[in-house]
Amino acid sequence: MVINQSVANNINVNGNGTIGGTLVAPVALGNVSVGDHGTVARGVSIGNFSASSLTLAGGARLEFKIWDITKAAGTGYDQYVFNNLDLSGASASNKVVIKLVSLTDGTNLGAAGDLSLIWGAAGIQKFSFGSFNTAGLNLGTSNQGVNITDLFTFDTSQFTYTGGTASHASLWSIDFNTANGAITLTAVPEPSTYGIGLGALALAAAAIRRRKRLQQKKA
Repeated sequence: MVINQSVANNINVNGNGTIGGTLVAPVALGNVSVGDHGTVARGVSIGNFSASSLTLAGGARLEFKIWDITKAAGTGYDQYVFNNLDLSGASASNKVVIKLVSLTDGTNLGAAGDLSLIWGAAGIQKFSFGSFNTAGLNLGTSNQGVNITDLFTFDTSQFTYTGGTASHASLWSIDFNTANGAITLTAVPEPSTYGIGLGALALAAAAIRRRKRLQQKKA
């Protein structure tokens, strides 16, 4: 379903846990509800998605296109304005999916036009994903005490860095600032297991050196 004119009426994007509809809307909308496997997307080109309120069930999908991180949100990558946000239907075991899609030139699918893979701390990339109304956030009774970030996961099957290098979903995170309503997306290109592996090797090497010194002293 493609909507090219502002709509104030309620919109339901149905899904049954296996397949679902897709809402494409480059215009401001009213109240939008997205079911399991239903998808919301801004459109073919990058821009802003805005709704008076958005209700996301577990398994609902948000498409987030990335072209050029050096450009502003809504130009170099998509931006969502949720306003009131209802996540009471999602859970840590049935999460909302953010589908990352790379664009090579702002319109066509392909490796991101300007988002290079850089290893280490220097390669951490941050995106202004969007905003929400902190007073209109509904997590539901079952999610009380649950971190909002635990209600989201990532699909990177259609995302590659500039040059074509893929990225694992576990290397992306989302943060909801409950003080000012800002939503930030972060990509960490260096796996934590990489650092852990190096640390383990360093400890093992140190242990071997100590053992050899002790053996030499006993001899």
